Amino acid sequence: MNDQYDYVLKVVMLGTQKTGKTYFLNKLKQKQYNEYIATLGLDMIFQNYNIDHLNKTSCTRLQIWDNGQQPLQMSLNSILGGSMGICIFCNTNDKSSFDQCGIYLKQIRDSCRKDVIIMLIGNTYSNERIVQTDELVQFSQHHNILYTEINDELNSTDCYSILHKIASFVVIKQNQWLEKEKDLLNQQKEIPWMTYEEAQKMINAQKKKLKK
Repeated sequence: MNDQYDYVLKVVMLGTQKTGKTYFLNKLKQKQYNEYIATLGLDMIFQNYNIDHLNKTSCTRLQIWDNGQQPLQMSLNSILGGSMGICIFCNTNDKSSFDQCGIYLKQIRDSCRKDVIIMLIGNTYSNERIVQTDELVQFSQHHNILYTEINDELNSTDCYSILHKIASFVVIKQNQWLEKEKDLLNQQKEIPWMTYEEAQKMINAQKKKLKK
């Protein structure tokens, strides 16, 4: 990890065409302190956040990836690899983009760690709405993910707030995991009659329970 940051987190933006990913990214580019990199089929922005948690401020750097217009089958697993946060964009005027969200979620569950933070973003730029807010909220609650909506009045501050929320959830989860790790190590110290191998087996078994 870079010594300049407490956390470096990868956040991926997913969605079919015309769901607002590029629009969202372009708004982020308006922030002068962003670092922007365009690659073949991908766009990437680096953005820094200060996350306050438990009387501590963590300097957090986000790598924000936009998978562009690449088809779902094209190396999405490699794009998702290492992700700590994922934004799934849905066009509320396009039922097929909402249907695609379930497919994305399945691939995320198969490719990412269990504690990845996922946010569904409903793009409501059109007045003719097919997918209603209650459908999106129910979908989010059922899958235990975050939800928010954007529209054509979206600005860079709104984008910053959305990503700050995702980063905050990730940092909180990471801190909780570190505390659990410390507890496990303390338990090891409190059982001096165990061999190192025996204690390590006990810790690994408890880790598996915590992940469930």
